[in-house]
Amino acid sequence: MGMIIRIVLCAITSTLFFPALAEAQIAPFDDAYAIRITIRDGGTEYRWGYDRPRRFEYVEQGVQLKGRKAKKNVEAIVKTLQLHEGSDVHELVERLSCRYPRLERLDIRYINKEGRHFTWVWQKEEEIAKR
Repeated sequence: MGMIIRIVLCAITSTLFFPALAEAQIAPFDDAYAIRITIRDGGTEYRWGYDRPRRFEYVEQGVQLKGRKAKKNVEAIVKTLQLHEGSDVHELVERLSCRYPRLERLDIRYINKEGRHFTWVWQKEEEIAKR
């Protein structure tokens, strides 16, 4: 019984005093097999990718980062999007609007760990009218 109480107290203490550790345990990639995010903002294209177990990729204006160098960028965009299977594309666009004020296009492809595919695509109406 004493051991269980110590484990619970340790978990609570870790969460209170080391929030980054608690956050890391609930990573945004736990339920994902693959994520592909493409954004076009003011003519610049950005791409993020994740493949299980730990493959990260980030591309901006032709410059490609992989692995640990890309991980920070991928984690940041996933955190900004707060992406989940029931996400609404308009809410995703709203979350991005501060960081990407000239957002023209958003394309997200997500495969969960069960192999189910989810897709969110949004394109600014002005861009559609130009075609």
